[in-house]
Amino acid sequence: MIAVVTSLPEMVTGASSVTIAGVPDIALGDALGSCTFNLLILAALACAGNPRQCLAARARPHTFGRVWVLALVIVMLALAEQARDAVPVVLHFSA
Repeated sequence: MIAVVTSLPEMVTGASSVTIAGVPDIALGDALGSCTFNLLILAALACAGNPRQCLAARARPHTFGRVWVLALVIVMLALAEQARDAVPVVLHFSA
């Protein structure tokens, strides 16, 4: 429940920036910045509450975390390409 409530403003910002304003770069920046920071805060609180349970949870596979890291790597590669004066476009998003 806490994760949903903390991510609602980012969801609204992302959806309105794409549908109403027509600037998907804001949605991507919001997802990479604020949503990643929210996940970091929630993970820190979970580990602070019960460190043993947090360490036991690391043994299980986390598909969402792997996909999120893969998305961050793709964006970082796109930003590296932009630094070389090439502007990549992936699914209508450009860096």
